Amino acid sequence: MVKFMKWVFPVVATSLIIMPTIQPSIHLQDGVTTSVSQPPSRSALKSNRYTQIEPEHLPVTENPFATLEGYEYRATYEGYAFYDKESDASFRIVETATGYLWASSVDYDYFLEPDSPLADPDDLGLNLFWQNKLRSPFFLSYYQNLNLREEHAFENVRSRLTMTRTTFSDGVGFHVEVSLFLSKINFSFSVVFNADGLHIDLPFASIEELGEFKLSTISLYPMLGATKRLRTPGYVVIPDGVGALIRYTDDPDLGVYTKRFFGHDEGLNAYTSDQPLFANMYGVVHGHQQHAMLAIIDEGSAHAILNHFGSQVFLDFNFSYVSFNYRTTYRQFLNQAKTSSVNLLQKDATPIDLGLHYQFLTGSDADYVGLANQFADWRFANEEQATTLTSVPLHVDILALETKPGLFSREKVVMTDVDGLIEIVDDLRTNVTEQLMLNYLGWQQGGYSYTAPEYQQLDASLGNLSDWHDYQASLDDDDTVLHFAGDPYRAYVRGRGYQTTDIIQTIGLEFVLNHDYYLLNGNAGERLMSDLRTTLSDLDIQGVSLETIGHRVSSDFSPLGESKEVMIESIQHAISGHDAIYRPMSYAWKGQYLLDLPMYSSEQARLTDTVPLIPYMINKHRIGFGRAGNFFSNTTNELLRMIDYGLYPAFFVSEASAYQLLDTPSEHIFTSRYQDWQPEIKRQYDFISNALMDVLGQRVVAREVLDLGVVAVTYESGTTIYINYSGNPYQQGSLVVEPMAYVVRSST
Repeated sequence: MVKFMKWVFPVVATSLIIMPTIQPSIHLQDGVTTSVSQPPSRSALKSNRYTQIEPEHLPVTENPFATLEGYEYRATYEGYAFYDKESDASFRIVETATGYLWASSVDYDYFLEPDSPLADPDDLGLNLFWQNKLRSPFFLSYYQNLNLREEHAFENVRSRLTMTRTTFSDGVGFHVEVSLFLSKINFSFSVVFNADGLHIDLPFASIEELGEFKLSTISLYPMLGATKRLRTPGYVVIPDGVGALIRYTDDPDLGVYTKRFFGHDEGLNAYTSDQPLFANMYGVVHGHQQHAMLAIIDEGSAHAILNHFGSQVFLDFNFSYVSFNYRTTYRQFLNQAKTSSVNLLQKDATPIDLGLHYQFLTGSDADYVGLANQFADWRFANEEQATTLTSVPLHVDILALETKPGLFSREKVVMTDVDGLIEIVDDLRTNVTEQLMLNYLGWQQGGYSYTAPEYQQLDASLGNLSDWHDYQASLDDDDTVLHFAGDPYRAYVRGRGYQTTDIIQTIGLEFVLNHDYYLLNGNAGERLMSDLRTTLSDLDIQGVSLETIGHRVSSDFSPLGESKEVMIESIQHAISGHDAIYRPMSYAWKGQYLLDLPMYSSEQARLTDTVPLIPYMINKHRIGFGRAGNFFSNTTNELLRMIDYGLYPAFFVSEASAYQLLDTPSEHIFTSRYQDWQPEIKRQYDFISNALMDVLGQRVVAREVLDLGVVAVTYESGTTIYINYSGNPYQQGSLVVEPMAYVVRSST
């Protein structure tokens, strides 16, 4: 028996070691979703997933809820005149060409005067509290112990609001000192109007908490751009996901829209799966293509919250404003099991320098397209422009290496070695396009998952990188660009290359952890980014694709922690203009290649339309790609949306079958084998390329919904692309657009 066991044990042990490396010969061909062409239903086209037909309205010639009475004229710049009033620090801005008036406060005489022509049936009206509150140039909230209170400038007669006019060589404005009696909070802010627009600043150093009450939020000029009921047609433009509109309605059931800029703050234990606000801006339109205001949060945006109140929710007015969140309450757990906790108040206020910048548009520029272009001019004013394209680019993620559990250690699963990479790229250049933006994922020792932030060398199982360099040197153009993917701001919980002091901590002093990965602070991220660039330089790879930092930032409450705003500044310093960034928010648009851009809004009930706000901001300045085409559920609809938005195609591929990814952290990837996807990659690429080839790097100047599901997009060259999402043909004169198709009309 002993002899038998001595013989059996080695055989069984060897089998256990070898068996995991044996892959079945079945299911090695990946399924491919080809030309799925299901038109949206009529009800879907009428939903907020699409842009709606612009309703016809009378011209908006005046603002009946604001006057210049009692205001002093200060100066005129770029066709806009500025007026202010000392008693309440309010102001008016007048379009000199039309006389239209933008006001920081609203007149509510309609409620006080019987039979006012500005009154409407079912007006909610204003009590004395709201009458005084709407005159205030700010809303402020503070904590009394754990209870949240509010105060405004005129809530108590012993509060003080002192305005001092100022004049500069290139602008005019005023400085305001505020002393609040109830909360015992003091602060000051300044308003400057010049050729660049309106600037409002509140330095953190000016804030004083003189009593036991603690500041929570400040909102400056919350009624700027407000309208009453349905008297002024228009909408609010919001960077929710790809972009969205909130049209002015009179529906109290829709409630309030509120959302943080740049996503939730994990340091504050705030989590949401909703689409974030991808850019630090919003817009207000009074009459489509008549009058518009762009609001840019140029300081403190990481701690800013966008709020929109529709009429009849609390008031008769539609109004939008930004709150800056200095302090909050939180839940502190008292044991590891989290069965006992206590609610606490954040001890120190977050140091936020508040900065708002407003610009005004008129005529054909006064819509969501014009607002997108205006924001882009501001955002990219001091940055390098993207490389000039010679053809429509194709972004391809190529998975190199993964791992799965083995008997004694993790077993490597090679998906695409260097030879396979060369074969894929050579085929793409020969049969699809030479304009390639390639990302090699999982190149590092140990593969794609469970290795961050260690990026020290190419895994030996992938072969010799010199073969790639020899291949690239043989090419007669520079159109094919290879980046290696990395994630230096994220660390696997059981990984190496970082210390506990590098990990961001929540306000409750817990490590920020998501799916077995810690989020690292700005100092650690910059250090590890530098190490990654050194490794890639040694490998003669110039570009890096960054997977997390474009859309995931957090406050850090560790002893040496920094605010979310400071972390963003660190990331902006770490990003290079040659980098590629996945799902980037506007703070990360320094990278030349912007990947996996959003194609939908959050579709909250408060939103009325989805619009391509984010793509139109970047399409003249950066090279933007949509999500991977092998994961589309309704392929033709998605391709039409990419053409509509000006986004370029993308795919996720590997040399081996996705079946090999079973039991790996990437097992959610169910289809990727390049050999199976090559014909569909070419089909999708050609479909988009034929539409966008003549408008590469151009700005969209107009977008119009011609009929339900039919859109016309016009570029600065005059070329117009007509997209028909619907299942019915569209005809306008000699123009015929077939269902689920597009037509390109050149200006020549």
